[in-house]
Amino acid sequence: MDEGIGTKEVLEVIKAKKINISVITLLFTFLSIIYCLKIAVPIYEYNALIRIPAGIESKQVNSLVEILKNDIKPDYMLEDKYNKLTKVNLLRDTSLIKITWEGTSPKEAESQGLIYTNNAMERIDKIIVLEQKKEWENSAFWIIEKDLENIKYNFADNNINESLSFLENEIQLQKKEMFFQKAELIKSSYVLDRPVRPQILFSVIGTFFFSLILSSTFFIGKYYIKNNR
Repeated sequence: MDEGIGTKEVLEVIKAKKINISVITLLFTFLSIIYCLKIAVPIYEYNALIRIPAGIESKQVNSLVEILKNDIKPDYMLEDKYNKLTKVNLLRDTSLIKITWEGTSPKEAESQGLIYTNNAMERIDKIIVLEQKKEWENSAFWIIEKDLENIKYNFADNNINESLSFLENEIQLQKKEMFFQKAELIKSSYVLDRPVRPQILFSVIGTFFFSLILSSTFFIGKYYIKNNR
């Protein structure tokens, strides 16, 4: 009957093979350090917050977020897979859109991220204006504006025109408030000199313990198989 392997035997195997286990563990840890410092491409992260005007409905805000999310492409579709848009999120219970851009240097991440952010705000503004134009044309103010234009055109009377000037000014104020709402960049983060990837300390410690466990398991398993044939 197979009784497995006891704790005492496990400790004896580890003690007997401690040099082998140490060499394997240190070798993989050293390779991890080499990979992080010499091979892996350092990735830096730029973050920005765009505020959508308060008058925009949440449904439209969500639609704007989805439009920007379409700019996130898989690596095989990109000319440069290391400098790219990685995240577009709507912060919970706000009208703030968070944009995350990655680059291979702090300068690259910040400059390219800022270019994309400004471009995104221009696109958002165009969409907002189109929606506002539709709302304006369906509002009573638009009807009044057209009626005033017809009155001024058909009745060339200075007294009438002066009387209508107040209404025209009020309508223009309403129009300005509606059409001059724009997306606003409220935060453009400073890109740290330390890359977000690879995380050298985490990678080295993780590799050390993984190699230690894996090599120990290998020799224990080998001992078990040998003694249970």
